[in-house]
Order: sequence, then C-alpha cells, then structure tokens
Amino acid sequence: LRQLDGHPRGILSVQCGPSWCVSGDSDGTVLVWGDNFECRQNLRVPRARITVVRYGELEVITGDSNGCIAIWWIKTGTILKQCKAHEGSVADLQFDATRVISCGFDGTVQVVDILTGDVLQTLRGHDGPVLAVSFDSRSILSASRDGTLRRWVWGDMSSRFEDKIHTFAAGDTLPAISQRYEIELDDLITWKGIRR
Repeated sequence: LRQLDGHPRGILSVQCGPSWCVSGDSDGTVLVWGDNFECRQNLRVPRARITVVRYGELEVITGDSNGCIAIWWIKTGTILKQCKAHEGSVADLQFDATRVISCGFDGTVQVVDILTGDVLQTLRGHDGPVLAVSFDSRSILSASRDGTLRRWVWGDMSSRFEDKIHTFAAGDTLPAISQRYEIELDDLITWKGIRR
C-alpha cells in the first residue's frame, strides 16, 4: 500500500497507530511519521543502535544497544531525560505517565521514573536475557531466553524484605548477614544481584 523511505540503515524496531508510526534503526536514527505518513521528526542517537521505540502523544521513548533509555519531546526533537538502565542492549520497554519498565540482555527488568530518569528498582531472577516486558497496575510480566515467564507483583519485594541498611564490617559473611536479618541466603543473593 505504501513504502516509507528515510532510514539510512536496517530498521530494528517499529510501532504504529491509526495516524502515526515511529521507527528506529541500527544507525541510531528514529523517525516519527504522522498523517499521510510524512516524516514529522528525525531524532538521532550517536554511537548506538535503536533497539526499541515506543510512542506517546507528546513523547517517544527509545532503548538502545548501549543500555540507555531516552525520553524525547516530539515537538522539539530534544531529549528530556536519559538514563543508563542496562549493561547491554535494551530488548523491550513499556511506559505509562510515571514510569518506564524495560528489560535487557543483562537479564534484568528495570523500573525507571519517567520524570527524573532515575532507576527506582532492579528486578533480578532470570538466568538469561529478558526479551519482552509488559505491565499493568497489579504486576509486571517478563519473558526471558531462559524459557521462563516471571510475574513481579508491585510492592512484592517490599513486603518480602523490609528495607535494611547494613555496612559490611571486617569478617562479615553473607550467611551471617542472612541469619542476622532472618533472610534466606538464596533470597539475599538474588536480592543483591550477586552472580555465583
């Protein structure tokens, strides 16, 4: 029906709606297409491949091969917020008015504050790259190359683990800390993101 030209390199991500389309490529270019599929905005991320793009009415959210998430203001083409969320490529992301949930090849799911760009929470538990993520008001669902789907309930971590502040002293071990705070050793290792 129609062919859209404008990307200098291969397109890695696309999202379309009834009167818009947004696409990102391996050259770091993001194109925002409007009514009649004219190019409304040409956004550029230097030295990165755009691995995922998502469209909002006023903003575009991108994830790239450097693990960065960027929030773009469509009207001006400027980056409002940017943060390094992953150690490796961002595989997928979803967002609402207050947060961006992303997943990546580092095996984590990240919860990012859309207003400040701060990483609010890191969810660990998959044994491989996390390839897709979705969320609603009750939970986050993540799918990984390890062959599992994981459901993360909002507030679940805080209900399982009370916030603890602990400064390691000479001779402290993980089993000793686990006993002191009455936390299972495996849970403590997972919670702290320690690789065995």
